[in-house]
Amino acid sequence: MNNTHPMEIIYLHVPYSEKDRAKKIGAGWNPSRKQWFCLNRDIDKFTRWVNKPEKIWLRVKYEERVEAKRLGARWDGEEKEWYCYADKLEAIDKFDPAGD
Repeated sequence: MNNTHPMEIIYLHVPYSEKDRAKKIGAGWNPSRKQWFCLNRDIDKFTRWVNKPEKIWLRVKYEERVEAKRLGARWDGEEKEWYCYADKLEAIDKFDPAGD
């Protein structure tokens, strides 16, 4: 009887600026999900990308949407709001966080 666990895919939250590093250490790319992944046996190499960072909601006027996107903000289609992650300091500085 084989006691090994089946390989499980773990999806990662890799910022675009770190994609080459993730690829170099063995992350795979799922083109249909547009997301990086690793196998559970390799998770120790990818811990920095396992948990998705918290979204920071932004106040972006319609006419500012192109600049917001350029600075790293993203549109959440379900919430109908702009957001970014904490590493996008330019976007946070330019567009007041919605909670303030």
